[in-house]
Amino acid sequence: MKIVLTEAPKRPRRKIESPTEAAALFAPIRDDDTEVLGVAYLTLNQRVLATEIIGIGGQAGVPIDPRTIFRTALLRKADMIILAHNHPAGNINPSESDIEWAKRILYVGKILGIELLDFLILVPRRKRPFSFMKKGLLDF
Repeated sequence: MKIVLTEAPKRPRRKIESPTEAAALFAPIRDDDTEVLGVAYLTLNQRVLATEIIGIGGQAGVPIDPRTIFRTALLRKADMIILAHNHPAGNINPSESDIEWAKRILYVGKILGIELLDFLILVPRRKRPFSFMKKGLLDF
């Protein structure tokens, strides 16, 4: 299931320069009571092509399908992606599963030439996300 948060504009939107700016793209999922996974597709200069929700789970997890993520990235001719998902229970820290999935997505992206710019965790009532990039967790 894909739910488009933003349609692809004729020209890419503004440049994303921080995890907080990236998190704003996914504001609709921050307070959801189930885990939701979203993806932002970006140009080489970090301008947003589109954002969409690609997974909806339960309260304790959301399925992540690398094929879905990268199929759409290839179709949109994205050079980079940002993943974001929420933790409805409010724990800002990544789970072991989050870390393992980040490694997988990073690896597949390197093979395809599509960079995983960041993986964000959003929690209710908190504007600042947990950023894998800021914490150095994308240097596998």
